[in-house]
Amino acid sequence: MPESGHSSKVDIRLYVDANIVRVAQVGGQSLILGESFECAPESEGELVIVVDGHKMTYPILLDNGIQPDDREVKFSDIAPMERGTGGFLFTMSNDLPF
Repeated sequence: MPESGHSSKVDIRLYVDANIVRVAQVGGQSLILGESFECAPESEGELVIVVDGHKMTYPILLDNGIQPDDREVKFSDIAPMERGTGGFLFTMSNDLPF
């Protein structure tokens, strides 16, 4: 099968209160943050993933919150997520303005 040469452009952000946090990667029930951030346990947020211009928004609960030194953060779904990624991880691209 010939390769298409297409590489998807992916941008991932976490919205918590009035803050926007860069996310480097999301997979399963965890995020790898792209920057330092802090929020209280049980904080609600929105995980926003944009793949080739298609935006998906997922409400999540940051069960343990986020501490400034945390790089990996666990979360729970507030509403069921559609798991159509075929098991792939989403990794952020800096190519998209957000």
